[in-house]
Amino acid sequence: MRSLMIFFAMTVFIGVNSAGAAIIAHTSFENEATGAKYYDTGTAGTSHDLVNNTGQAPVDSTASSTTAGDLGFDASFANTRADLQGMTDGVVVGVSNAAEFVGSYADGSQGYIMRDPDGKMVVTFAAVDLTGYTNVQFSMQLFVNDTGWESADFIKITLALTGAGNIPVLDTTGNDIDVFQIEGAWLEGAWLTLSKNIPVAATSATLIVELEAEATTEAMCIDNIQFTGVPEPASIVLMGLGAWAAARRKK
Repeated sequence: MRSLMIFFAMTVFIGVNSAGAAIIAHTSFENEATGAKYYDTGTAGTSHDLVNNTGQAPVDSTASSTTAGDLGFDASFANTRADLQGMTDGVVVGVSNAAEFVGSYADGSQGYIMRDPDGKMVVTFAAVDLTGYTNVQFSMQLFVNDTGWESADFIKITLALTGAGNIPVLDTTGNDIDVFQIEGAWLEGAWLTLSKNIPVAATSATLIVELEAEATTEAMCIDNIQFTGVPEPASIVLMGLGAWAAARRKK
């Protein structure tokens, strides 16, 4: 019994950091393969889901939302500029390790690029279960290319919460991206950290990232998406017992 208690204590120590917070879900897009330029096989004149194409950069991932480092995501296209080709003519989007406009990535060697959709590109991440956690926080890093954005272009990042409505993380709608600032920092040309505290009433969170643009240089990259929280006492016990059971099975 004593060895069990020692192991349990070690498990809790490993799973929760010194501030009491644990990673609920996270991705830096390091576990996905990269590929060539993406060609949308859908019809540019209609709004539709985007799908992965063999050999091309992935725009979707079916990773489990409960595994830290593997937060799933799904991309779609909205036909908001009907006279354009959409993403059917080929565009550098999706998971990428190319330096391009970012220079280097915020975390690791890969990130997710959104660029020149000739309409609106939307990336919706898998819902993150927040039950069993308090003091939940969200953070991500964003790089917006320094270029001549147009007045109709916008970037919108939202947390859709179950039980607590929606939280806007960033919304440039109706503003000029070229002169947009966040807490005194220019939006373009550098990695920025965006963060939000999530209300205790929220039981799940879904991250939605949107880009409306129509020029090749109009691009952005997201990286290091993270949800953290302090496990409630019952959750810590379950975390410890789960790890102990896994170790027993392995033994």
